[in-house]
Amino acid sequence: MNKIINFAAIGGDLRQVQVINSIAATGHKISVYGFEKCEANAFAATVKRCDSVSAAVNAAEIVILPLPCTTDGVNVNAPFCEEKLLVEAVISAVKLESRLLIGKIDAWIQDLCDARGIDCTDYFDREELVVANAVPIE
Repeated sequence: MNKIINFAAIGGDLRQVQVINSIAATGHKISVYGFEKCEANAFAATVKRCDSVSAAVNAAEIVILPLPCTTDGVNVNAPFCEEKLLVEAVISAVKLESRLLIGKIDAWIQDLCDARGIDCTDYFDREELVVANAVPIE
């Protein structure tokens, strides 16, 4: 591996847990918030659980929000979190030099990112993810 990258993941479901563990398995650093209800052994030993959004994103070069980012248009999709995480508050905590990866960005979220000057990417726009996501599971 060339360079160790600092990631942060905020909220999400079991798919996000798998993404987090995959990132940790490649040797990168990853901090998480919004998974208080997950079992203690849900994450690889190198995953750092944080007690706030700001602590998780503090050193992050790349911040990952779940797919979909929100299910109610206000809060981050975070079923394992003990509290509601406002999308706007999470985006406000992201450092301007960080890259933000979000699943299913709507116009409101894009406007929030643009207003702060945050580089954000909708990873659900990637063809390989859309195609894989469309495959029915038995």
